[in-house]
Amino acid sequence: MKEEKRMLSSLEKAREAELNREYCRAAYNYKDAGELEKAAEIYMKYGETEYHGYLNAARIYINLHDGNRALDAYLRWIKAFYNGIGFKKEDNRDYCTALITEDMERLDSLSKLEEYVEACKGMKEVFHIDVYNNLIEMGYHKMAAEYMIGISEEFIETSVRYELAAKAYEQIGEWEKAGDCYLIISKDYDWHVKDAIRCFIKTDQKEKLIEAYMAAAEQEMKRENPYEDEVKQYFDSAAKVAEQLGLTEIAEEIYKKLGKHKKPKKRVKKSMTSQIECPECGTYNKPTSKYCKECGEQLSNNKKVCPDLDCGNENEPDAKFCEECGTQLE
Repeated sequence: MKEEKRMLSSLEKAREAELNREYCRAAYNYKDAGELEKAAEIYMKYGETEYHGYLNAARIYINLHDGNRALDAYLRWIKAFYNGIGFKKEDNRDYCTALITEDMERLDSLSKLEEYVEACKGMKEVFHIDVYNNLIEMGYHKMAAEYMIGISEEFIETSVRYELAAKAYEQIGEWEKAGDCYLIISKDYDWHVKDAIRCFIKTDQKEKLIEAYMAAAEQEMKRENPYEDEVKQYFDSAAKVAEQLGLTEIAEEIYKKLGKHKKPKKRVKKSMTSQIECPECGTYNKPTSKYCKECGEQLSNNKKVCPDLDCGNENEPDAKFCEECGTQLE
Protein backbone atom coordinates (compact mmCIF):
# COMPACT_ATOMS: atom_id res chain seq x y z
CA MET A 1 0.00 0.00 0.00
CA LYS A 2 2.74 2.42 0.89
CA GLU A 3 4.48 1.79 -2.44
CA GLU A 4 1.25 2.37 -4.37
CA LYS A 5 0.62 5.63 -2.54
CA ARG A 6 4.16 6.78 -3.24
CA MET A 7 3.81 6.04 -6.94
CA LEU A 8 0.45 7.82 -7.12
CA SER A 9 1.98 10.79 -5.37
CA SER A 10 4.88 10.83 -7.85
CA LEU A 11 2.44 10.64 -10.74
CA GLU A 12 0.46 13.62 -9.45
CA LYS A 13 3.68 15.59 -8.97
CA ALA A 14 4.77 14.69 -12.48
CA ARG A 15 1.52 15.88 -14.07
CA GLU A 16 1.61 19.08 -12.11
CA ALA A 17 5.22 19.75 -13.10
CA GLU A 18 4.46 18.97 -16.75
CA LEU A 19 1.63 21.54 -16.77
CA ASN A 20 4.07 24.08 -15.39
CA ARG A 21 6.65 23.04 -18.02
CA GLU A 22 9.02 21.94 -15.31
CA TYR A 23 10.15 19.09 -17.53
CA CYS A 24 13.08 17.85 -15.53
CA ARG A 25 11.02 17.45 -12.34
CA ALA A 26 8.12 16.01 -14.33
CA ALA A 27 10.28 13.38 -16.04
CA TYR A 28 11.91 12.40 -12.76
CA ASN A 29 8.53 11.84 -11.11
CA TYR A 30 7.12 9.95 -14.08
CA LYS A 31 10.12 7.66 -13.88
CA ASP A 32 9.63 7.25 -10.12
CA ALA A 33 5.99 6.34 -10.77
CA GLY A 34 7.05 3.63 -13.20
CA GLU A 35 5.81 5.54 -16.27
CA LEU A 36 9.04 5.07 -18.23
CA GLU A 37 7.63 5.82 -21.69
CA LYS A 38 6.18 9.10 -20.44
CA ALA A 39 9.39 9.93 -18.58
CA ALA A 40 11.46 9.47 -21.73
CA GLU A 41 9.03 11.60 -23.73
CA ILE A 42 9.30 14.45 -21.22
CA TYR A 43 13.09 14.13 -21.07
CA MET A 44 13.17 14.59 -24.86
CA LYS A 45 11.27 17.87 -24.45
CA TYR A 46 13.64 18.88 -21.70
CA GLY A 47 16.57 18.12 -23.99
CA GLU A 48 15.55 20.91 -26.34
CA THR A 49 16.84 23.42 -23.80
CA GLU A 50 19.11 21.29 -21.59
CA TYR A 51 21.20 18.76 -23.50
CA HIS A 52 21.39 16.15 -20.72
CA GLY A 53 17.63 15.65 -21.10
CA TYR A 54 18.41 13.72 -24.30
CA LEU A 55 20.94 11.58 -22.45
CA ASN A 56 18.44 10.66 -19.73
CA ALA A 57 15.85 9.81 -22.38
CA ALA A 58 18.36 7.63 -24.26
CA ARG A 59 19.13 5.62 -21.14
CA ILE A 60 15.44 5.01 -20.47
CA TYR A 61 14.93 3.83 -24.06
CA ILE A 62 17.92 1.53 -23.71
CA ASN A 63 16.35 -0.05 -20.62
CA LEU A 64 13.11 -0.41 -22.59
CA HIS A 65 15.09 -2.17 -25.36
CA ASP A 66 13.93 0.44 -27.86
CA GLY A 67 17.10 0.74 -29.91
CA ASN A 68 15.85 3.17 -32.55
CA ARG A 69 14.59 5.79 -30.12
CA ALA A 70 17.62 5.26 -27.88
CA LEU A 71 19.92 5.99 -30.80
CA ASP A 72 17.93 9.05 -31.83
CA ALA A 73 18.02 10.49 -28.30
CA TYR A 74 21.67 9.64 -27.83
CA LEU A 75 22.74 11.28 -31.09
CA ARG A 76 20.72 14.38 -30.24
CA TRP A 77 22.68 14.53 -26.99
CA ILE A 78 25.99 14.14 -28.83
CA LYS A 79 25.16 16.96 -31.25
CA ALA A 80 23.83 19.25 -28.55
CA PHE A 81 26.63 18.58 -26.10
CA TYR A 82 29.45 19.04 -28.58
CA ASN A 83 27.96 21.75 -30.78
CA GLY A 84 26.64 24.39 -28.48
CA ILE A 85 23.79 23.88 -26.04
CA GLY A 86 25.31 24.54 -22.65
CA PHE A 87 28.72 23.16 -23.61
CA LYS A 88 31.58 24.57 -21.58
CA LYS A 89 35.22 23.72 -22.07
CA GLU A 90 35.65 23.34 -18.34
CA ASP A 91 33.16 20.42 -18.34
CA ASN A 92 34.66 17.26 -16.93
CA ARG A 93 36.00 15.40 -19.99
CA ASP A 94 36.80 12.28 -18.00
CA TYR A 95 33.15 12.06 -16.98
CA CYS A 96 32.08 12.49 -20.59
CA THR A 97 34.44 9.74 -21.72
CA ALA A 98 33.06 7.41 -19.05
CA LEU A 99 29.53 8.08 -20.30
CA ILE A 100 30.56 7.33 -23.87
CA THR A 101 32.24 4.06 -22.84
CA GLU A 102 29.26 2.92 -20.79
CA ASP A 103 26.68 3.73 -23.43
CA MET A 104 28.75 2.36 -26.32
CA GLU A 105 28.59 -1.01 -24.60
CA ARG A 106 24.82 -0.75 -24.20
CA LEU A 107 24.32 0.44 -27.75
CA ASP A 108 26.34 -2.52 -28.95
CA SER A 109 23.86 -4.84 -27.29
CA LEU A 110 21.19 -3.11 -29.34
CA SER A 111 23.17 -3.48 -32.59
CA LYS A 112 23.46 0.30 -32.89
CA LEU A 113 27.17 0.72 -32.36
CA GLU A 114 28.01 1.18 -36.04
CA GLU A 115 25.46 3.97 -36.45
CA TYR A 116 26.82 5.69 -33.36
CA VAL A 117 30.41 5.46 -34.62
CA GLU A 118 29.43 6.75 -38.07
CA ALA A 119 27.71 9.74 -36.48
CA CYS A 120 30.80 10.56 -34.40
CA LYS A 121 33.07 10.84 -37.46
CA GLY A 122 31.72 14.22 -38.45
CA MET A 123 31.67 15.78 -34.98
CA LYS A 124 34.42 18.35 -34.55
CA GLU A 125 34.42 18.26 -30.76
CA VAL A 126 34.12 14.52 -30.32
CA PHE A 127 37.16 13.07 -28.63
CA HIS A 128 38.05 10.78 -31.53
CA ILE A 129 40.97 9.09 -29.79
CA ASP A 130 38.63 8.20 -26.91
CA VAL A 131 36.13 6.65 -29.30
CA TYR A 132 38.98 4.68 -30.95
CA ASN A 133 40.32 3.46 -27.59
CA ASN A 134 36.83 2.47 -26.43
CA LEU A 135 36.31 0.40 -29.57
CA ILE A 136 39.67 -1.32 -29.05
CA GLU A 137 38.81 -2.11 -25.43
CA MET A 138 35.50 -3.59 -26.54
CA GLY A 139 37.30 -5.79 -29.08
CA TYR A 140 36.13 -3.98 -32.21
CA HIS A 141 39.56 -3.53 -33.78
CA LYS A 142 38.40 -3.48 -37.39
CA MET A 143 35.74 -0.89 -36.61
CA ALA A 144 38.33 1.18 -34.73
CA ALA A 145 40.68 1.08 -37.72
CA GLU A 146 37.95 2.07 -40.18
CA TYR A 147 36.85 4.83 -37.81
CA MET A 148 40.33 6.35 -37.81
CA ILE A 149 40.64 6.16 -41.60
CA GLY A 150 37.21 7.73 -42.03
CA ILE A 151 37.86 10.80 -39.88
CA SER A 152 38.65 14.05 -41.65
CA GLU A 153 42.25 15.24 -41.67
CA GLU A 154 40.83 18.48 -40.27
CA PHE A 155 40.33 16.70 -36.95
CA ILE A 156 43.39 14.41 -36.73
CA GLU A 157 46.41 14.46 -39.04
CA THR A 158 46.83 11.65 -41.54
CA SER A 159 49.95 10.13 -40.00
CA VAL A 160 48.26 9.64 -36.61
CA ARG A 161 45.05 8.27 -38.12
CA TYR A 162 46.75 5.70 -40.33
CA GLU A 163 49.26 4.61 -37.69
CA LEU A 164 46.44 3.93 -35.22
CA ALA A 165 44.49 2.13 -37.94
CA ALA A 166 47.53 -0.02 -38.79
CA LYS A 167 48.02 -0.98 -35.14
CA ALA A 168 44.37 -1.99 -34.86
CA TYR A 169 44.61 -4.11 -38.02
CA GLU A 170 47.78 -5.78 -36.72
CA GLN A 171 46.02 -6.87 -33.54
CA ILE A 172 43.53 -8.92 -35.57
CA GLY A 173 46.03 -10.23 -38.12
CA GLU A 174 44.88 -8.04 -41.02
CA TRP A 175 48.46 -7.78 -42.22
CA GLU A 176 47.76 -6.55 -45.75
CA LYS A 177 45.57 -3.67 -44.56
CA ALA A 178 48.09 -2.80 -41.84
CA GLY A 179 50.87 -2.79 -44.43
CA ASP A 180 48.83 -0.55 -46.73
CA CYS A 181 48.37 1.97 -43.90
CA TYR A 182 52.06 1.97 -43.02
CA LEU A 183 53.03 2.36 -46.68
CA ILE A 184 50.79 5.44 -47.03
CA ILE A 185 52.42 7.30 -44.14
CA SER A 186 55.94 6.06 -44.95
CA LYS A 187 56.14 8.76 -47.63
CA ASP A 188 56.38 11.37 -44.87
CA TYR A 189 57.71 9.20 -42.05
CA ASP A 190 60.17 6.82 -43.68
CA TRP A 191 60.67 4.55 -40.68
CA HIS A 192 57.16 3.15 -41.23
CA VAL A 193 58.25 1.49 -44.47
CA LYS A 194 59.96 -1.18 -42.35
CA ASP A 195 56.62 -1.73 -40.60
CA ALA A 196 55.03 -2.17 -44.03
CA ILE A 197 57.68 -4.74 -45.00
CA ARG A 198 57.14 -6.60 -41.73
CA CYS A 199 53.40 -6.81 -42.44
CA PHE A 200 53.60 -7.75 -46.13
CA ILE A 201 56.06 -10.57 -45.39
CA LYS A 202 53.19 -12.27 -43.52
CA THR A 203 50.87 -12.13 -46.54
CA ASP A 204 50.74 -13.60 -50.02
CA GLN A 205 50.79 -10.09 -51.49
CA LYS A 206 54.35 -10.38 -52.76
CA GLU A 207 53.93 -7.57 -55.31
CA LYS A 208 53.24 -5.20 -52.40
CA LEU A 209 56.28 -6.60 -50.61
CA ILE A 210 58.40 -5.73 -53.65
CA GLU A 211 56.91 -2.22 -53.61
CA ALA A 212 57.77 -1.84 -49.93
CA TYR A 213 61.36 -3.06 -50.41
CA MET A 214 61.82 -0.66 -53.32
CA ALA A 215 60.37 2.23 -51.30
CA ALA A 216 62.76 1.43 -48.44
CA ALA A 217 65.75 1.39 -50.79
CA GLU A 218 64.79 4.66 -52.47
CA GLN A 219 64.16 6.37 -49.14
CA GLU A 220 67.54 5.27 -47.85
CA MET A 221 69.20 6.60 -51.03
CA LYS A 222 67.64 10.03 -50.41
CA ARG A 223 69.38 10.38 -47.05
CA GLU A 224 72.31 12.74 -46.79
CA ASN A 225 74.56 9.84 -45.79
CA PRO A 226 72.82 6.68 -46.99
CA TYR A 227 73.88 3.25 -45.79
CA GLU A 228 74.92 1.50 -48.98
CA ASP A 229 74.62 -1.95 -47.42
CA GLU A 230 70.98 -1.29 -46.52
CA VAL A 231 70.22 -0.04 -50.03
CA LYS A 232 71.80 -3.19 -51.49
CA GLN A 233 69.91 -5.40 -49.05
CA TYR A 234 66.52 -3.88 -49.92
CA PHE A 235 67.15 -4.09 -53.67
CA ASP A 236 68.41 -7.67 -53.37
CA SER A 237 65.36 -8.66 -51.33
CA ALA A 238 63.02 -7.08 -53.89
CA ALA A 239 64.80 -8.83 -56.76
CA LYS A 240 64.66 -12.23 -55.07
CA VAL A 241 60.91 -11.90 -54.44
CA ALA A 242 60.44 -10.92 -58.09
CA GLU A 243 62.43 -14.00 -59.18
CA GLN A 244 60.29 -16.23 -56.97
CA LEU A 245 57.19 -14.88 -58.70
CA GLY A 246 58.76 -15.42 -62.12
CA LEU A 247 58.89 -11.66 -62.76
CA THR A 248 62.28 -11.80 -64.47
CA GLU A 249 61.95 -8.42 -66.22
CA ILE A 250 61.25 -6.68 -62.93
CA ALA A 251 64.14 -8.53 -61.32
CA GLU A 252 66.47 -7.39 -64.11
CA GLU A 253 65.35 -3.78 -63.69
CA ILE A 254 66.06 -3.97 -59.97
CA TYR A 255 69.52 -5.38 -60.59
CA LYS A 256 70.18 -2.54 -63.02
CA LYS A 257 69.27 -0.04 -60.30
CA LEU A 258 72.03 -1.60 -58.25
CA GLY A 259 74.40 -1.23 -61.16
CA LYS A 260 74.87 -4.99 -61.39
CA HIS A 261 73.31 -5.49 -64.82
CA LYS A 262 72.92 -9.01 -63.62
CA LYS A 263 70.39 -11.41 -65.05
CA PRO A 264 68.57 -13.74 -62.66
CA LYS A 265 70.11 -17.15 -62.38
CA LYS A 266 68.27 -20.12 -63.80
CA ARG A 267 66.28 -21.90 -61.10
CA VAL A 268 67.20 -25.54 -60.64
CA LYS A 269 65.69 -28.30 -58.65
CA LYS A 270 67.03 -28.21 -55.12
CA SER A 271 69.11 -31.19 -54.09
CA MET A 272 71.39 -32.22 -51.27
CA THR A 273 74.25 -32.46 -53.78
CA SER A 274 75.16 -30.74 -57.07
CA GLN A 275 73.87 -32.14 -60.34
CA ILE A 276 75.37 -32.45 -63.82
CA GLU A 277 73.36 -31.19 -66.77
CA CYS A 278 73.42 -33.26 -69.95
CA PRO A 279 74.59 -31.11 -72.91
CA GLU A 280 72.48 -33.17 -75.30
CA CYS A 281 69.02 -33.30 -73.70
CA GLY A 282 69.32 -30.99 -70.66
CA THR A 283 68.47 -33.67 -68.09
CA TYR A 284 70.07 -33.27 -64.65
CA ASN A 285 72.05 -36.28 -63.42
CA LYS A 286 73.80 -37.30 -60.22
CA PRO A 287 77.32 -35.86 -59.85
CA THR A 288 78.75 -39.38 -59.94
CA SER A 289 77.00 -40.26 -63.23
CA LYS A 290 79.26 -40.89 -66.23
CA TYR A 291 76.42 -41.09 -68.74
CA CYS A 292 73.07 -39.32 -69.01
CA LYS A 293 70.21 -41.36 -67.59
CA GLU A 294 67.88 -40.02 -70.31
CA CYS A 295 69.86 -40.17 -73.57
CA GLY A 296 73.14 -41.93 -72.71
CA GLU A 297 75.40 -38.96 -73.54
CA GLN A 298 78.82 -39.03 -71.81
CA LEU A 299 78.90 -36.65 -68.82
CA SER A 300 82.40 -37.00 -67.37
CA ASN A 301 83.61 -33.62 -68.63
CA ASN A 302 80.45 -31.66 -67.85
CA LYS A 303 80.15 -28.89 -65.30
CA LYS A 304 78.43 -29.11 -61.91
CA VAL A 305 75.41 -26.88 -61.33
CA CYS A 306 75.19 -25.25 -57.89
CA PRO A 307 72.13 -26.59 -55.97
CA ASP A 308 71.40 -23.17 -54.36
CA LEU A 309 68.12 -21.86 -55.85
CA ASP A 310 69.38 -18.27 -55.74
CA CYS A 311 72.65 -19.15 -57.48
CA GLY A 312 72.58 -21.97 -60.07
CA ASN A 313 76.17 -21.26 -61.15
CA GLU A 314 77.93 -23.83 -63.36
CA ASN A 315 81.24 -25.08 -61.92
CA GLU A 316 84.07 -27.31 -63.14
CA PRO A 317 83.54 -31.09 -62.71
CA ASP A 318 86.24 -31.36 -60.04
CA ALA A 319 84.98 -28.36 -57.98
CA LYS A 320 84.04 -29.11 -54.38
CA PHE A 321 82.47 -25.69 -53.68
CA CYS A 322 80.57 -23.27 -55.90
CA GLU A 323 82.82 -20.52 -57.25
CA GLU A 324 79.94 -18.00 -57.08
CA CYS A 325 78.36 -18.51 -53.65
CA GLY A 326 80.50 -21.08 -51.79
CA THR A 327 77.84 -23.78 -51.54
CA GLN A 328 79.27 -27.30 -51.10
CA LEU A 329 78.97 -29.33 -54.28
CA GLU A 330 79.88 -32.80 -53.06
